[in-house]
Amino acid sequence: MNSDNSRQDHLIRMLNQISANHQHRDDDEAAAQAVANHVGKFWARSMKEKIIGCSAAEKAQLSPIALRSVALLEGDDLPPGRA
Repeated sequence: MNSDNSRQDHLIRMLNQISANHQHRDDDEAAAQAVANHVGKFWARSMKEKIIGCSAAEKAQLSPIALRSVALLEGDDLPPGRA
């Protein structure tokens, strides 16, 4: 496995963990919005671009909440987050 794949796998794991931490919300849409907000604020632009650019096979590894948060980020103009 090359380092690019390893980094992608790490981002997928992180996003799934963040999503799991928001499962307590009233509905999945609210949870996905909270995850997208978190990623928008705290992830570097390169990390956001990497997760948005995942292949369909890689996105299949995302939880439903994580997948929806990526869709929300795709519709956004990539909040600046960290440099």
